[in-house]
Amino acid sequence: MRRSPAEMDLGLRDRAVLVTGASKGIGKSIALAFAREGARVAICAREERPLDEAAAEIKKLGVKTLAIPADVTDPEAAKRAVTETARRFQGLDILINNAGGAEKFAGFGELLDEDWRQAYELNVLSIVGFIRAAVPYLKKSKAARIITIASTAGIQPGKSNPHYAASKAAAINLSKHLANLFAPDRILVHCICPGPVWTDSWDRTARRKAKELGLSYEEAAKLERAADEPEIPLGRLGDPQDVASLAVFLASSEAGWITGSCFRVDGGKVRSML
Repeated sequence: MRRSPAEMDLGLRDRAVLVTGASKGIGKSIALAFAREGARVAICAREERPLDEAAAEIKKLGVKTLAIPADVTDPEAAKRAVTETARRFQGLDILINNAGGAEKFAGFGELLDEDWRQAYELNVLSIVGFIRAAVPYLKKSKAARIITIASTAGIQPGKSNPHYAASKAAAINLSKHLANLFAPDRILVHCICPGPVWTDSWDRTARRKAKELGLSYEEAAKLERAADEPEIPLGRLGDPQDVASLAVFLASSEAGWITGSCFRVDGGKVRSML
């Protein structure tokens, strides 16, 4: 008999989890969500100070925590991060590919070849590097998961940033391929596509605008939200925890017959059902 939600045990206690790009934003929220479920959590990111601060916050939840400085676009750094996680936690059960983005956001005509290469290195090749390093360990796990955080831009591109959207579409396609490839090994593979989520980058933009326009932070944040919220049926920007809750569920024992799926967390912004 299936348990009621109030009684649900997600079965993640002592699972070994590695989250990339986890020093802030969605990645940090995902790492904290796994820690609340009793998982052992390794996090990696480029900047050591915010990485250490995030690790200290996770550690307060009473779980084993590991912070690994790493440039996810460096295949050797990816390999070291995975190897160190597996060594410290005696294995690896769950890989969360969260690191991503773009150094330059612009329209098609303004983008250089280097901008396209950078987007693919960060949003596609970094995933390849981590998965390649993680698979030997995941094959030994009884509850292996690979979850990649992509974007709704990979499903429904906007008016700009085609390099970012195309690289996220590639990450979605790759996830489906890997779900089929690794199904015999019982490694379940998923992709989560967030819509507009209020993270540190939005916060920094609001603070900058507040200073430039002589507004309070609250007024500037309201202006930032007003640009996107009217297009979202549920009427608000997402919160990192909205994404983290789904990631934890997909990694849980309650989602054992789901693989190769792409899940949108966007308040209904994408107009199609599929």
